Amino acid sequence: MGCRLRQTANNDTFTDLNERVYERTRVTMRRVALLPGRSETGITQYRAVLAAIVRGDADEAELKIRELNRSAREYMLRYKNFVL
Repeated sequence: MGCRLRQTANNDTFTDLNERVYERTRVTMRRVALLPGRSETGITQYRAVLAAIVRGDADEAELKIRELNRSAREYMLRYKNFVL
């Protein structure tokens, strides 16, 4: 997404901002993955998403993605509290 979006926008300011946000997001994701239990939880959740996709159950896949995102957000908040 990032490369295509940057090419389409053709805007140096946007490209710079996008790269900064992407880099900060990657750093946070790596750190959150180190929290106890997050890796195992994430793997289980991704497997549930993939299983729904393989079954062709789009509604279930969407539900599982929403659960995964909610869980990731909760872990990010834990990370924030852990660091601060």
